[in-house]
Amino acid sequence: MDGLERATVEDALEAAYQNVTAVADGLAEADLMLPSRCAGWAVADALSLGLVRRVLDGLLGTPMAGGWDDRTYALKGTGRVSVTEADRSAIGPMTERLPLFG
Repeated sequence: MDGLERATVEDALEAAYQNVTAVADGLAEADLMLPSRCAGWAVADALSLGLVRRVLDGLLGTPMAGGWDDRTYALKGTGRVSVTEADRSAIGPMTERLPLFG
């Protein structure tokens, strides 16, 4: 797992799952398909990105600095989009940990 302990990954996934489940508990499928405050995204889409953020933070061991929104964090945290020099300045040594997987 490229330097990540299996237990760390499992713990991060479990914590993220529990948090998203707590938010979504009691929502009907129709509720999940409603538009969110993110243009073009349903509630389920926004919850999914929130889950990704929690998993990435769990893998990192701390919340990501730099003020990235969930989409940006998902893309840069997994190596789908390169980290810029501005990102390096904003997040400092955390840059060396990226991508967290990918």
